[in-house]
Amino acid sequence: MQGALPSQPNVIPLKGEGPGFLRVVSPAQLNAQEAAASASKVTQQQADNLAAYVRRRWDAMRDHRNGSGLNSRLLRAQRMFEGQYEPAKLQEIRRFGGSEVYSRMVAVKCRGATALLRDVYLGAERPWTIEPQPDPPVPPGVMTSIATLISTEAMQQTMQEQKPPDQEQVHTRYINLVRQAQNAARRTAMSQAEAASNKVDDILQAGRFYDALAEYLVDVALFPFAVLKGPVVRMVPKLTWIDRLPQMDTVPQLFWERIDPFNFYWGPGDVDIDHAEIIERKKLTRGDLNDVLGLPGYDDEAVRGALQDYASGLRDWMDAPDTEAALNVGRESPQQNSSNLIDAIEYH
Repeated sequence: MQGALPSQPNVIPLKGEGPGFLRVVSPAQLNAQEAAASASKVTQQQADNLAAYVRRRWDAMRDHRNGSGLNSRLLRAQRMFEGQYEPAKLQEIRRFGGSEVYSRMVAVKCRGATALLRDVYLGAERPWTIEPQPDPPVPPGVMTSIATLISTEAMQQTMQEQKPPDQEQVHTRYINLVRQAQNAARRTAMSQAEAASNKVDDILQAGRFYDALAEYLVDVALFPFAVLKGPVVRMVPKLTWIDRLPQMDTVPQLFWERIDPFNFYWGPGDVDIDHAEIIERKKLTRGDLNDVLGLPGYDDEAVRGALQDYASGLRDWMDAPDTEAALNVGRESPQQNSSNLIDAIEYH
């Protein structure tokens, strides 16, 4: 009987190894490599298509912002707060030798309005509350225990007095026990709401919510719109104790942040923020990118690629008012990047 011949191995030259060095792989290994390469190619094509789509949406949102005059309104508000004349107005003043002193009434009014808002939202009391359920239900186990107790008491009274108990008294006794249980449920709900409030407050303080809210209230009084974003998940180091020994772990944590109105865009046809497509421009440090490594939804390989490719920073996603907006508040021109920041956009 003639046996079946074994599958012939595949010989693949190794690059950079010099002549005479070959790597031999089985057909199964070769098929697995080809499948992985094909899947990688499809994934890269999908990523390229998504990047092209987001770039088109950015162009549309940027052009709409400039065409609608919103960027002009943002710049005008910023100039008034910083005490600067518009370029055309400043040229006219200089033409006839007038005074370039700017009355800072807008800044005074904005600071006054922000102070009032901070008294309301950042005072001694929390700007939010967790209220317990007005009429929390009695747990089923408690209701069962009440029914069992009533039945036991009725049986004992029947055995002692040799006659059935008064149904009115039994009903009254049942109602009193249910009301006591309801009061206990309300006290429990209030205690749970207080504990939940303290827990939420700890999370908000650790995530800089109140700092972000304070910055947001400045924008509310100054710009046509203001943006408070959160929660955003970042990886942070945290000290834990295991068997009385300290250990530093990296854990996810919630954060809140104020978004500069100059960096927040929405679709030309959107009228409701809850259903709008949104782009936020971001200037990332290397630390920001490191903070998302290991988080669900992020491609760790792509993040590491960005850290390697943009070691000296990246300037992209520019808009018309960027230079003036940066110079008005004393930041470096967007054309420079001495801080090696990495420009990015976040699309929702």
